[in-house]
Amino acid sequence: MPSNICQFVKQNDERCKRSAATGQRFCWQHTRGLLAKWHSLTRKQTIGFYIGVASLAATLFFGILSLLPTKVVPTVNVQSSGDQSPNVVDNKGKVEIQNQQSSTQDQKSKKSEGKQK
Repeated sequence: MPSNICQFVKQNDERCKRSAATGQRFCWQHTRGLLAKWHSLTRKQTIGFYIGVASLAATLFFGILSLLPTKVVPTVNVQSSGDQSPNVVDNKGKVEIQNQQSSTQDQKSKKSEGKQK
């Protein structure tokens, strides 16, 4: 029997078929103790373990990062009276353009409506 197969015998008298690291008698599942389990991992299992730990660390890092407050962007309100919107140059924040008619235009439109009636 190859030396890199686990030597553990199950209750049904079958041998475990898992791979064991070179120089180890048992696979990671059948060894006792954390250090012994670490040494029983094969190279392929060790690489998978490192990838799993890295993905867990990245998930925790970006999860915590998303909970932190973000930088507040200043808001600039620009009012325009006319058909043309203003041209905003070198914008360093959020710009909301609200196209509202001026009060003089409102008065003119009300007067013209009153004359038509």
